[in-house]
Amino acid sequence: MRKPLFKVDLGGLNPRQREAVSTVDGPLLVLAGAGTGKTRVVTSRIAWLIAGGIEPEAILAVTFTNKAALEMKERIGRMVPRELAQKVTACTFHSFGARLLRQHIGRLDYSPRFDIASDSYTDGVVRELLAELALNRDGQLPAAAWKSLISRAKSSLLAVGDVVESSDGGSWPLGFRELYRRYRGRMQSLNMLDFDDLLGLTVELWRRCPEILGACRERYRYLLVDEYQDTNHAQFALTSMLAGPRANLCVVGDDDQSIYGWRGAAVGHILEFKDHFPKAAVIRLEQNYRSTNTILEAANHVIANNAARHDKALWSQAGAGEKILVVKAADERDEARCLAELIRDRRATRAGSLADFAVLYRSNHLSRAVEEALRHARIDYCLVGGKSFYQRREILDAISMLRLVRNPRDDQSLLRVLNVPPRGIGEKSVERLRELQRIVGRPLSELLGIPEYQRELTAGAAQAVREFDGCLLHYRERFARGGGLADTVRAFLTDSGYLSGLARMYKPRADALKRRDNLLEFVNSAAEFEDRAAGRGGLEEFLESFALRDDSDRVQGRPDNSVNLMTVHAAKGLEFPVVMVIGLEQDLFPHYNSVREGGLDEERRLFYVAATRAREELILTYTSSRRINGAPSPRQISRFIREIPLRYTVEADSGNALRPAPAAEAADYLKNLKDQFAV
Repeated sequence: MRKPLFKVDLGGLNPRQREAVSTVDGPLLVLAGAGTGKTRVVTSRIAWLIAGGIEPEAILAVTFTNKAALEMKERIGRMVPRELAQKVTACTFHSFGARLLRQHIGRLDYSPRFDIASDSYTDGVVRELLAELALNRDGQLPAAAWKSLISRAKSSLLAVGDVVESSDGGSWPLGFRELYRRYRGRMQSLNMLDFDDLLGLTVELWRRCPEILGACRERYRYLLVDEYQDTNHAQFALTSMLAGPRANLCVVGDDDQSIYGWRGAAVGHILEFKDHFPKAAVIRLEQNYRSTNTILEAANHVIANNAARHDKALWSQAGAGEKILVVKAADERDEARCLAELIRDRRATRAGSLADFAVLYRSNHLSRAVEEALRHARIDYCLVGGKSFYQRREILDAISMLRLVRNPRDDQSLLRVLNVPPRGIGEKSVERLRELQRIVGRPLSELLGIPEYQRELTAGAAQAVREFDGCLLHYRERFARGGGLADTVRAFLTDSGYLSGLARMYKPRADALKRRDNLLEFVNSAAEFEDRAAGRGGLEEFLESFALRDDSDRVQGRPDNSVNLMTVHAAKGLEFPVVMVIGLEQDLFPHYNSVREGGLDEERRLFYVAATRAREELILTYTSSRRINGAPSPRQISRFIREIPLRYTVEADSGNALRPAPAAEAADYLKNLKDQFAV
């Protein structure tokens, strides 16, 4: 490097941070643990390069969101002359690909005037091709599922000829290869690119035209990739190709925070960085500027149970801090009530606002009981990164189906659910139904069963209409007879085909399973309503409770002064003074499906992310019983709590959670806990 052009102040950085900033040439892996000042290191490194004489045009910084890229440039602009900062290329992978393809996509038989297709546009293309191939028949995957498969194939850089179809639940179902071929051909004939093409076609361009790759390497001689643990196969290929033999590549990330395997991220990219770049230097950022040492040491002990990881141990100068409070509740309602009491107590004993509190959960359906408890306690809250439980699509579908059972004149509910899940009742069948209504003036549901309507349909559509109409009639009678509300709701969702249809409606499978969990939690709400009504409430009263909740009991949470409710995935990158993680039970967190599919390590990383969001206090809760399918089911404490050494925790029941007894007050306290947490 040439003589420094100006001075970059590194005085506020610790020794490891300064080393990461000033290591300029060659491959570099910066393992940036949670709360270790990663953003400051990244921006200081770019400023250091510019101050050292590296042309800012030669620097490419790639991140995962436009917001992060914009923030990066703004922070660089505060460290170097703004005119130099503006010459740095800081962008997302997709923005980089789009910029390059505008210049060179003619080499791939596209016009440089290509358009980037919206989701709604590609939805239409997929539906059209499915109709051509007769892949949208009753019982087949819906358009959204096929589109998800296309995206997965593209992000894996899979050629059409490499698709191996399977009829036994394999990666690529029968018919996908031809759909994939036609989709790619149709989009190219339209001169349209989808989001995945911006990466895949960039890689293809470089493979076909090595001179273009060479020019890119010559321009972008210093490459930095943030959140490297989240890269998928296409992003990894793009990064490694651009780095080339010079390999002035700095990647920043934390394998312990790799939690997006379900959407294609491969933790192996960061774990095997030195295999791909044998001369790479590795710098660990372990000094944490967020949490107390009690929280950090507990998190360190849990994550150490993952064998495939880079060793690192976070530490802080913030002192030991409070012990982690582990609360055992009787059930989900008791758990939620206890959380509300803890929030009130902590708010009264410490300065701050409701925004200082975050309630985290593994799955969205767990928010329901918490929402209701906070409403009851008149505590404002906001759902971060998600909708209210009762505004989620599958819950609205279930409510619409029940309303249609209760009120056959509810045309709006019928139109919402008539072909949900897909039953082969297409738009033409719906239009015929509405035409008939205009003639005879009767509610739509009354017309489903008449022969005059069914004779105008295809055989498959007519059969689907008869089955749906018969299901509605049967459950109108069953609900009218009374009996167990929750049992009848669950049976209706099953017999109507809605529960089993989730796998066809939503891809990837993890999305369908989350929505199924939400529906089963909806059944739990029916069971709780039964308990509260003590036999005096049926379907009508149950549905009315939603209307009342929406109209007069809705909390208008203000993000600047309201408790934050969110999944652990949504909490990544955030921090709060007080973090409460609920539902820490086996099969829930860690989740049963993830463990069954070999994802225990990622579940443990997810817990690690949850724990390290807390600055001052971490509270973990679990229940001894939780409603599953509407019935109470015994629960076991999560293995992740068992993996925390007892010296970092204090145990309490929900009844004494506000003032748990210190361990010193009982001689056998540790022994009892060890027995309880024994594996």
